[in-house]
Amino acid sequence: MPSDDDRNKKNDERSADGRKLLRELAARWRAADTLQYRARAVVNHAGEFRVTVNTFARLRRPNLARLTFTGDRPEANRVRVSDGRRIYDRPRTGARTVVSAYEGRLTGDIAHPLDEAAYSIDQFFSPTPFLPLVAWGGEGPLRIDAVRRTRAVEDRASAPRDVFRIKIARGESHDTLTLDALSLAPLRLVRWGVHAGLAQELLDETYLEVLLGAPLSPYLFAWTEADERGAAR
Repeated sequence: MPSDDDRNKKNDERSADGRKLLRELAARWRAADTLQYRARAVVNHAGEFRVTVNTFARLRRPNLARLTFTGDRPEANRVRVSDGRRIYDRPRTGARTVVSAYEGRLTGDIAHPLDEAAYSIDQFFSPTPFLPLVAWGGEGPLRIDAVRRTRAVEDRASAPRDVFRIKIARGESHDTLTLDALSLAPLRLVRWGVHAGLAQELLDETYLEVLLGAPLSPYLFAWTEADERGAAR
């Protein structure tokens, strides 16, 4: 017999058009020259590692970026800057800076496990944000379902707000993306997939701040002596 919580959840949910929502999100993001966001992600590979990563991403079209990662493991503490021609990447402490030519992707060859947490960065420059690549999840059709529901908030002085929850699935892989119903700003992304033969949660990312069109100085995307010393901005 369903519990009261289950019945309340059903009463709070209304079906929505997930594909239409993703098209609207893409249109809003394509119309913006910049994106600044802060997020906290838990990256997990069962039996190998679990790391929490804080991301501060500042992105400017067509190919400028300043990415700062702070994690609870040494390999998750890095800064990466793209000035449009070159990408500079270095650990926050220790090893030397690696410089490579920009070849169409800001997060190419990024250190593991940051490649999992870097998924969201590429979405701003994608024509179809949060729609996975064709090969993702193996064979079979891509399934997209969505609901609109009222989200309870911990701060009782604030009114609850509606969110969209979109589930994107193929095979044993699925993403659950939660968007603010008014701004369509991402609030949370949970990725499930197969790693080492085991279906598992790979990423749980909470977006703490998302600003489209924020004024970002071009000087922010220059590699500096401070960056070389590990004092990343």
